[in-house]
Amino acid sequence: MAEYHPFLVHFPIALILVASVLRIINEINPGLQRGIPFLLLCIGALFSLFAALAGDAAYSEAVNIPGIQTDLDRHASLGSLMVWLSLSGSFVLLLLLLKQIKMSILEILIFVGLSIGVLLTGFSGGKLHREFGAGFAPGKHPLAMPDSVSHDKN
Repeated sequence: MAEYHPFLVHFPIALILVASVLRIINEINPGLQRGIPFLLLCIGALFSLFAALAGDAAYSEAVNIPGIQTDLDRHASLGSLMVWLSLSGSFVLLLLLLKQIKMSILEILIFVGLSIGVLLTGFSGGKLHREFGAGFAPGKHPLAMPDSVSHDKN
């Protein structure tokens, strides 16, 4: 399941970011249905759960990479936090939508807050990939020197 984490994680990032942009556009130009950003956020929240489950599997593989522990733990904590925040944010927005309560500031804060959270979580995951080679098969990191290349000039 670990191999699916990089694939699954891009869906909640994209969906939550697009939902936030649409919600802000809706505030400026109310022609957009209020439920569309909400629906995208809910789908993003659902995918964040699957991405986190795959991330838990990836964690057990990545934990063996030297020097990665602190950054890996930060990313895992951010990922777990984002799952719970996106699910709870979706629930709060659902209540507002069902009760037909329009609280623009709260709604925008939820959308923008979740967008910032997924961006920070995504950047921390990218750092694991770039700096430590997490997600690459051992020896397959594109920046790794092939075994045939000698580091010794003598």
